[in-house]
Amino acid sequence: MKLLVTTSKALIVVDYNGADSKVEILHEGRGAYYGVTELEGNYFVTARDDKLPRTMVTSENGVLLKFDGNFNYVGESSPDHFNMRGLHGVVSWKGSIVCAITHSDCLGVFDGKTWGSWQSIEKVRPDDPDNYHINTLVVKDDVLLQLSKSVFDSTLDCINEYSELYGPSIKTHEPYGTYTHDIWFEDGAIWSIEFQSSSVVSNRGDRIKLDQGLTRGITITDDSYYVGVSAPSHRQSRHNTTGKILRFDKNWVLLDQYVMESGGQVHEIKPYTVSK
Repeated sequence: MKLLVTTSKALIVVDYNGADSKVEILHEGRGAYYGVTELEGNYFVTARDDKLPRTMVTSENGVLLKFDGNFNYVGESSPDHFNMRGLHGVVSWKGSIVCAITHSDCLGVFDGKTWGSWQSIEKVRPDDPDNYHINTLVVKDDVLLQLSKSVFDSTLDCINEYSELYGPSIKTHEPYGTYTHDIWFEDGAIWSIEFQSSSVVSNRGDRIKLDQGLTRGITITDDSYYVGVSAPSHRQSRHNTTGKILRFDKNWVLLDQYVMESGGQVHEIKPYTVSK
């Protein structure tokens, strides 16, 4: 199984085979890499472009990297009228690329030519950054789902649904765990991973404790879950921390794992498919 993985130091491909897995670096040198999406045969990746030492989010000005269908670098884009600080997930929706800009509590929308800023959640404290930690974006049945902290209780998370660009939320799922990342759909429920507690949770109240460390990033096959786990570290040393990819069966029993010493924190995992 080939996995496309973003980490706090690179965009990589992992040819997964447990402890004998192999890694190929596709791109590096643009700080922490986060989300990956595809549109019209090209791939787009969010990168924070944060320079070492990584001390403050306010020093970032993230970029959207563009690759062709074989993951050859094509170019990049960023807004000229606002900064993308604290970039997280990205998704293609309605012909545009939509990025989660966590520090600014908003979404960046790129239509291929111009950028727009979408305040998808009204800020209760306009002068404070990262009120809601918007991090994961997923599209299902042409509806955008956004994972963030709840407007009503900052200790809990929620998922908001949107039917149009720059439109209001049409539905909210809450409460929904704490420090959650990732969204997937299984057994009639919406699922996510609690980053700090290393637990899998659902909107119907399911909770599965993994006890593996800082947990984020997942890809699902017919018989397995591939999950990212990272060692805790300070912001300035995340690029050299140890990351892991763990494979579980469909009952969440650990089967094997691949340890990436000094590989950086794992952010996102997706199946690796290219046109060549």
